[in-house]
Amino acid sequence: MHIHIVGAGLAGLAAAIELEAQGHSVNVFESASQPGGRVASRIIDGHIVDAGFQILLTDYPEAKRLLDYDALELCNFTPGSMLYKNDKFHTIGDPFRNPKDLFKTLLAPVGSLRDKTKLLAMRRNILGASLDDLWVRDDLPTEKLFENYGFSDKIVTNFLQPLFAGITLDPTLQTSSRFTEFTFAMLAKGSSAVPAQGMGQIATQLSQKLSPETLKLGSEVAKVTSSALTFADGTTQKADATLVATDVSTASKLTDAKELPDLARWHATTSVWFSAPEPPFTKPYLLLNASGKAPINSVAIMSNISQRYAPTDKATIVASVPSSVEQAPTAITNQLVDWFGPQVEKWEVLDVQHIRKAHPLQKLGYKRPGYLHSNNGVWFCGDYLAEPSINGALRSGRIAAKKILNALSSLT
Repeated sequence: MHIHIVGAGLAGLAAAIELEAQGHSVNVFESASQPGGRVASRIIDGHIVDAGFQILLTDYPEAKRLLDYDALELCNFTPGSMLYKNDKFHTIGDPFRNPKDLFKTLLAPVGSLRDKTKLLAMRRNILGASLDDLWVRDDLPTEKLFENYGFSDKIVTNFLQPLFAGITLDPTLQTSSRFTEFTFAMLAKGSSAVPAQGMGQIATQLSQKLSPETLKLGSEVAKVTSSALTFADGTTQKADATLVATDVSTASKLTDAKELPDLARWHATTSVWFSAPEPPFTKPYLLLNASGKAPINSVAIMSNISQRYAPTDKATIVASVPSSVEQAPTAITNQLVDWFGPQVEKWEVLDVQHIRKAHPLQKLGYKRPGYLHSNNGVWFCGDYLAEPSINGALRSGRIAAKKILNALSSLT
């Protein structure tokens, strides 16, 4: 069987790997010059700059199945984070992995001792369930989940909201509680990491698992039907099945599938990348904003995580906001001066990224099928059909590939 895949993001690559492993012929058509879709990196003035601030949670089941972590040379953030509040940084650590952080965490002015014991209770409740069980719990807005755990407004505002807003890109905390608990489990059980040479290495490694002629970069598809692709130059190619592995908005434009438009909703993010003469400090922590002052949500000194993110005499820093902020460079720089002092005036802006389609937004109670077989016969995969994460994209690609093979085998 010959299958066409449109889109070489993580879902499309995962699908192609599964299909080729089962002995089928595959072509993956990608309009960009590199694979990865929304998970990508580029070099600017010797600095590695990812597409927004992204991390890999190493306990993702699909990532563990598909990726060679040693080859990626994963570099880990220190478990926990540092919160900026009252004009200084405070450590919220993971005492299970870094016992020395226990007293700093207890003393941090981000919530009461009662709140911090409730964090431990939430951890026990989540880690005591299987991942499958987490996905069938009652689905609530994350805001309601935190209320049910009994957290005070103080710890929600100072810690939980910036932590999960950075991951889900939803500062209103209306995201699915199932996804929040799944993410908490991943944070607690594994590490937060980046490949030494940038997040784009994930897609590079996946693409290298494919046959040399499978991936067709710079191939712009204009229309998709169940048996053929039409390219921007007017040429067509036929196949036994077609799988659209683009983001949902692009998928809607390529096909006449009636089931897609209701899914085409997005969370946005803004990231500003800086080159600095030196890092403001050297610890590999994620920095969260607990000051209550906009716009910054998080700051990561990426060259503290992997030295290869920056030239030898520089530091690479990214500040992020879970929304699209047109005045980001000025507003973020001014706030960083409050955090780190006049040294920020020597920092140079490398890139300003307004990513309006960063994470797909899903309704509460979404069933996460992982794939869609439209009434028009076209197959679809992507994290919008699973959960909005690297794990969701990889899982969706694998599931869609298996569904396609089952359908094709029933026809022979």
